[in-house]
Amino acid sequence: MDPVSVVKIIGNLRYSTDKATLIASDAYAEEIIKVENVQEFVPGSVSIGGDSNSYSPPHIQSTTVNVVTRVYERGGRNVFLYKTEKGHYFLVNQTTLKGEVNTLIPLVMEDAGKLYYESLPVHLVEPEIAFPDYLIEDA
Repeated sequence: MDPVSVVKIIGNLRYSTDKATLIASDAYAEEIIKVENVQEFVPGSVSIGGDSNSYSPPHIQSTTVNVVTRVYERGGRNVFLYKTEKGHYFLVNQTTLKGEVNTLIPLVMEDAGKLYYESLPVHLVEPEIAFPDYLIEDA
């Protein structure tokens, strides 16, 4: 799913997806191939010709069809990670499920970095730009 416009004021700060930079998400295309059996009615036929006559009775013919679909939502939900011009991070949990609402959650840099590196596979901004002060140490 594509990210939607969200604005929320939390602790005297206005968070706006329209004014922030989307840096990571889990919204990616995933192909699902499903095999379906299609049944088709074939009417009977009579062939009269020369020395022989033939008759083919009506029947059902089965055909296998591969159906490819693209899925962008993870069970009707996606997560989008943003960074404001002033360096604040926030997360938008977006849903298409009935009865659920989109949420916006402010994050500290450490939590945003953990999501970026460990949970969100689509990186729209290079890590050096998204997290210039994020410390990564060798194990």
